[in-house]
Parts: sequence; C-alpha cells; structure tokens
Amino acid sequence: MSQMDSNSKPTNNSRELGTYHPLLSESIDRFLVEFRNGATDFSNFTSIFSRLLHNSPDPPLEVVWFYSALTFHADKSTVQDPSQRVCATKGLFQLLSSCSCSCNAVTKAAALAPVVYELCCLLSDEKCSKSEAESLLEGVISYISLCNTQEAEEDYRLSSHFVDLLGVWMVDRIGESNGVRIDYFRAFFPIISEEVRGSIVLGCGVGYLAGVVMCEAFLLRLCLMFEKGLSKMEVEKNAHHCAVQMITGVRSLYLLDVLLKMLLEPVLPVNYLLGPENEVFLREVLYDAVITVEYSFFNPGGRILLSNKQLTNLALMWLCVADSAIQFVRENSNQTKLFSYLTAFSKSCLPSQLLKWVSNQAGMEEAGIRNLSTPASLIKWLLIVQDQGLEIFESDICKIYAKAVVCKPTVEYNIPAVNLAAPGLLKSTPINGVRKREEGSKVEGQKPFKCVKFASHDNSMIEKLFPSVNDGGLSSGSEVDNPVSDEDMQDIGGMEDMEQEILIDTSS
Repeated sequence: MSQMDSNSKPTNNSRELGTYHPLLSESIDRFLVEFRNGATDFSNFTSIFSRLLHNSPDPPLEVVWFYSALTFHADKSTVQDPSQRVCATKGLFQLLSSCSCSCNAVTKAAALAPVVYELCCLLSDEKCSKSEAESLLEGVISYISLCNTQEAEEDYRLSSHFVDLLGVWMVDRIGESNGVRIDYFRAFFPIISEEVRGSIVLGCGVGYLAGVVMCEAFLLRLCLMFEKGLSKMEVEKNAHHCAVQMITGVRSLYLLDVLLKMLLEPVLPVNYLLGPENEVFLREVLYDAVITVEYSFFNPGGRILLSNKQLTNLALMWLCVADSAIQFVRENSNQTKLFSYLTAFSKSCLPSQLLKWVSNQAGMEEAGIRNLSTPASLIKWLLIVQDQGLEIFESDICKIYAKAVVCKPTVEYNIPAVNLAAPGLLKSTPINGVRKREEGSKVEGQKPFKCVKFASHDNSMIEKLFPSVNDGGLSSGSEVDNPVSDEDMQDIGGMEDMEQEILIDTSS
C-alpha cells in the first residue's frame, strides 16, 4: 500500500531510539504489570525517562509518549469526579506540548494523538462538560496550526513500540486481553477510516501520524457545530468556513491525504457521532472545501519539501474525490452544486498537472489529449494509459475507485451494467446538423444486440478511448499511441447535444 511517507529515510531520531529500545521495551512490560496490580505511583519510571527527555535535544516520540503516559495515569488516579476529566486532559495537553517543544513540527502535532483520543472519549460521555472539551479542542487546533507555520522538516518512521504504547495509553479502559486480540488501532483512532487506519498498522512515519491527529481534531470540531441548535444554512456556512480555515491554517499535505482518503470511503467515520443524515450533510461540506477551493500549498510549485511522486499521488486522490463528489450531488439532484464542482474541476490546475506528468512519463504529445472535461473521463483515460504499462494509480483506494468508475454504471451516462459493443457498432443520431458516423458492418453469426439511448455528457471520446469494458478490465489497445484525429473530433465534438445509441449484447 502506497503511503505518503513510505520512502522516508530515518533521521537521527529513528537511529537514536535504537539505544532506548531495550529500556523502553522492558519499562512498558513492567508498567503494564504494575498498573494491573493496582499501582498508582510510577516515580521509579518517571525519574529515568525524565532524565532521558532532558538529555535529548530532539527526543523520539516514543520516549515523549511513555513519560507523558506515566504522568497522566498517575494524575488520573486522583480524579474521582468524571466532570474533572477535562482538566486532566488539559494537563496532558500541556505536558505533551512541553515535552515535545524541542521536536520538529510534525512530531509536535503527532505527539498530541493521546489528547485527541481523550477528547473523543470526553465528547462521547454525557457526564463531561461539552463546552470545556470544545474549548480544549480549540486550543489543540490553534497549537497545531502554529506548529505547521514552521518550515517543513524531514520525517522519520515510528518504531515497533508504537502499538505497545497505544496499550499503555488505554490500559485503564481496555484492561487485560485474556488471550483475546485487541484492536488497539481501532480503539485509539475511533474517527478515522479503515484505509487510514490500515496505513498506520502497516507502519507509517511521524508525519502521517500528524496528519491523522490533525484530521481527527478537524472532524471533531466540525461535529460539534451540529450541536449548537443552528439552522441547516448556518451550520453549512460555519462548517464550510471552519473547514477551509483549518486546511489553509495548517497547510499540511498529510492532513489533506488523510481527509481525501476518508472521502473515498462509503461512510465518514464520524457517523456514530452525527447519525446518517448529518453525516451526509457533513460529507457535502467537506466536498465543497476540498474541491471548490484552490489551496496554494497544494501546488507542485509550492515550497513543500515532498517529492513530485507524493504530490502526484495526492492529485490522483483529489481526482477520485472530485468524481465522487460529482456523483454524490448528481444522485441528490443538486444541479447548483453539480455545476459548481464541474466548474471548479475545469479551473483547477491539478488535471493539467496530471496530464503533463503522464505525457512526460509516457512520451506522448499533450496536444493529442482532448476533451477530458470531467473527473470520470480523465480517470478512464489514465487507466488506459496504465494498461499500456505506465504505473499511475499506486494507492489501493485509488486503484479500486478508478476501476469502479469504468466497471460500474454511473448516473453520469445512465446506461445499464452491460458490456459495450465494439467501436464499429457505435452510431450517433445527428442533432443540430452534426454529421452521422457510418454504422459498422454486420458479420454473419454476430451476437444479437439492442439499442439503448442515453444522454452523453463527457462521453465524447468513448469510441476511441474505451473500445472494451469487460468485467473489470480495460482493453490495452493502441488508442493512446494514436490520439483522436481532427476528423474524429469533428464527429464527436457536438455529442453534448446529441443522443447516442449503444448496441448492447443481449445474448447472455
């Protein structure tokens, strides 16, 4: 599975943890045993790890977490009133930000994962003050925004102790496993999607974890807007402003990566907090935020210290989300939003950047690429180029989505789930003087077909680019090497005003 930081080279932080591995491993095991035996005084551990923190100018995240977890559990043991848990979490926020103050920007943000986890628990507990929890959440988001105004720094990968430390943070809630496998990742990151959670399970960098923390805080903040008793119009306006402000404020490609992955899932992971109706409403707000707004930091020319490959993967994910958004508003008959999304797509620099990248990689002329005016048409064209041997869609979620665009019927074309006939059997009924294409010759013994009319929107290249769509596969013919000719373009240029007839195989 491709991840934004899968090729990150370890920095000194990662190598430095090597000297701490035995000590950290033994300390985690001993702490879990002592805690489950009822211990509340962990000063023997804290004194050792306090010295490690003070002696390291840029301590590893794992050391910061273990020391902070020890202190937090000791403090929580004195809190009897559930309403005081917000104060304990606020103390944890201050402790983590203090312990990571000498770390780089992404480590500072990633270090706050336990705070966001506690906030998720607090906001799900009716006994806790929502207003105090919201105030703390605002402080966390402001701190993250300040961290990300710093210059981007090199990322490093988390160690194998990461999952053990999740168990340390949740020891008072989960207890002993008794031989049952515990999904620490699902419990600790309750409002991220399975795809994002899977990226963490497989091993990720601190930068990616920072993106997860940012996105969780971001989603929690948006969810709270639904509890203020405002009208739907007010919630939409405020949530959209908040979303754009957050994305612009943190200027993080890691946040954008996580958010786009979530928007490609069937349901947002905050569904359990909002309910189905509000989840759909929030999804539309997020679509607006990531599609209709052009973010300067998400630009191949921006000063972001990430490789072009990583930016390309993000652009491909944005392309899939744009198509998902268009299908979403089309299914809900929202013509205003549909026009808005199509306009935003046509004005975005990302499609042209993708075309330029593919053209350079494949050695083709950009002039031969025409009429890819919607996300769906561009996705299909990219898949055909990929069938020629150029690897384009690397992440699993993009591969699956892109193939679904081709293999499944869409509202956009309004045709049944059947195989398209060969190119020679496509014929057009002329409207407004558009020239009719000659019908393909019939062959003896040919399978029976029937005509199905459909309105064409971005299907102007279907005959040249999509000669065969068969049960999940695309033809790997030579259409990409032989772009659509001027004569063909004259034929198909007016298809937006035409009805087309597709000959459908009815023999099966």
